[in-house]
Amino acid sequence: MSVTDKRGRHDSDSDSSSDFGPAPAAAAQKKRPKPDIRNKKILLDALPDKELYEKSYMHKDTITQVEVIHQNQFIITCSVDGVLKFWKKAPQGILAIRTFKPHMGLFTASVAYDGQFMATKISTDRKIKIFEIQACDIIGVLELKFLSGPAEFIHKKDQSRPLLAVAESVSPIVHIIDAHSQGTVLRTVQTAHNCQILHMKYSPQAGTVISASANGVIEYWSPDYDYKPPFEILSFKRKVETDLFQIAKSQKRDKNEQIRSLTISPDGSMFAVTTAACLIYIFNFQTAKRMRVYSETIDDARMLQQNATTEKLILDELDFGKRTAAEQDLQNTILSRQEFIPPRNVVFDRTNNFILYSSLQGIKVVNLKTHRLERLLAKYENTDQFLSLALFQGNTAGNQQFQELIGDSVLKQGKEDDPTVFAIAWRRPRFFLITKREPDDDKSKGQRDVFNERPSNDEIALLASRPSKSVTEKNKLLPTNVVIHTSKGDIFCELYPSKVPKTVESFTSLAKKGFYNNLIFHRVIKGFMIQTGCPLGNGTGGASIFADGLPDEFDPSLTHSSPGILSMANHGPNTGGSQFFITTVPTKWLDNKHAVFGKVTKGMEVVSAIENTKVIKSGEMENRPVENIKMINISVK
Repeated sequence: MSVTDKRGRHDSDSDSSSDFGPAPAAAAQKKRPKPDIRNKKILLDALPDKELYEKSYMHKDTITQVEVIHQNQFIITCSVDGVLKFWKKAPQGILAIRTFKPHMGLFTASVAYDGQFMATKISTDRKIKIFEIQACDIIGVLELKFLSGPAEFIHKKDQSRPLLAVAESVSPIVHIIDAHSQGTVLRTVQTAHNCQILHMKYSPQAGTVISASANGVIEYWSPDYDYKPPFEILSFKRKVETDLFQIAKSQKRDKNEQIRSLTISPDGSMFAVTTAACLIYIFNFQTAKRMRVYSETIDDARMLQQNATTEKLILDELDFGKRTAAEQDLQNTILSRQEFIPPRNVVFDRTNNFILYSSLQGIKVVNLKTHRLERLLAKYENTDQFLSLALFQGNTAGNQQFQELIGDSVLKQGKEDDPTVFAIAWRRPRFFLITKREPDDDKSKGQRDVFNERPSNDEIALLASRPSKSVTEKNKLLPTNVVIHTSKGDIFCELYPSKVPKTVESFTSLAKKGFYNNLIFHRVIKGFMIQTGCPLGNGTGGASIFADGLPDEFDPSLTHSSPGILSMANHGPNTGGSQFFITTVPTKWLDNKHAVFGKVTKGMEVVSAIENTKVIKSGEMENRPVENIKMINISVK
């Protein structure tokens, strides 16, 4: 993921690094923490976190859309053969409720922001079907005098009848229709667009529609009678003061920049736009200024894969090659416009602190304050290219801290805390549930891929090709021994993958890649420990292999109770990277602060020789050996 701010700077341009490492007993160091989301851990706990999907369910044909209705906990899925399905969120998973075939082919569904109504339409028909969601039934059919483009509900909360804004398919004209009539047009809006409208979204907080046209122009307009932007609540008076023309300007240079999706945040303070060029724009609603742009091109993925210092998104080389080829095929198909491809949309979490979107590497969870990747969901699902997402978040009723953070109004949306990402994939008749649970390999508890429809031969073959091992089983295959070859001699160590699997996986993966080759012991304190693993040689660098960082793994049986303990260096909770240290005395005060992942079994004399080397006594390089002592490499067994 490449990230730029509105001045085109990459995030790393303005970062400052913190020292990694354990503090001696009487010298606990105080470091100024980087600005971040308050109570981030609590908020992240209300999001899915698994690297494999838990379950999948079927349509008979390719699924084109998935929507979550938070107010009444319904999930709606649509497929290319004109079928629409209602599902109900259960305490864990979902239940099938009802199936319709409202149209004879590919159609789109638009759900009202209040969760009461839904409109479905097909571009070649002059009819729109209106559903009442709570009743799971059709309540009306609108007969139009024009072929329709995008549709969006725009009624205010105090209005007695739902209003539907429907754009014409080939012009910038929008008609406001009474959704309880048979198609009565109440008024017609000549928008500021000069060509076909592709997307419309309504902000109930501002009573404003945001629309995007085929030439990349974004407009604000009021569905009331003046149809003008609500300047009284905006921070601009003219569009030249905004970035609303930016995508249009880019589209003149690159036709791939066409807008693919438009999403407004739950609180109405931001909106997100994705383009066919794999760019994600985040705008401030009030100023209409661009906040960030995230680039998810194939070239960006290759750069991350090849960059030895960027470990978070590294995939197996064979796996990466397959994904890249499939991604190129997908991008070519999108640009050819010969087939309908659901967009890769952006989903905001309900606290407006994180966004989720799908990419070549998996489903990314990005922190909107630091613009850093917090999690990578479904990382190991290499047979599916995820596209559109929908997010369900329960009410976390048992979490008092969360209730205080987000308020009762949000908590009333659900009865259970089971955060779930619903994802659809390219050319697949299935949608996937990514949760906080691993898939269960116990067949007595039901299939992971549920056959609620009769599958095709291609579907059976694809499911048979999936790896059967869960992440837990994968941990059993992690290495249990390493030899650290240093310029002073060899240090033999045992590792504990069954107790601290992520720590061992990150350490051994880096070792296999040669990351540790020729790195120095940059911090040596006699009667305490020896520390290494910083690629910069000054204690401020190095990252783990995980996209969401390396979490602290503490096991009560693993303590700093003796010399020769291998433990992770860090600069605060859940900040482990590549640096580690070996104790030379018992250091019990480090328990539950630094993750123990191994122990020296042979070669303590080498550790002692490094410990007793002459070091610099003061200054910026304090405790660094006067003569460099290196790790030649690490052998993994």
